[in-house]
Amino acid sequence: MEIREYTKYNEEEIFNLYAAVGWTAYTENISDMCHKADEPIYVTKNGYGDMVLMSIEYYEATQKQLQIYKDIELSEKQIKEGKTKDARKALSSVREKYGL
Repeated sequence: MEIREYTKYNEEEIFNLYAAVGWTAYTENISDMCHKADEPIYVTKNGYGDMVLMSIEYYEATQKQLQIYKDIELSEKQIKEGKTKDARKALSSVREKYGL
């Protein structure tokens, strides 16, 4: 038996190996677990954090929340820098611009 290190992977070979060792059923279990969990699943290696698994729905919700935090941070920075407008004047100019 020869052990080789691959630097390029043949996708079909990987999928055949994946099916041969039964990983398809294993990943279905992981997928079910991720979808049932209402939080990320943390995987450790030798007692240290290594990976985080989560459903795509949880990931997308997390990304939306992160974007909201970024927008709030930008808004707070603009307020500190005095980059604000009077709300009445701003709404008035919008109404005037669009004939509202």
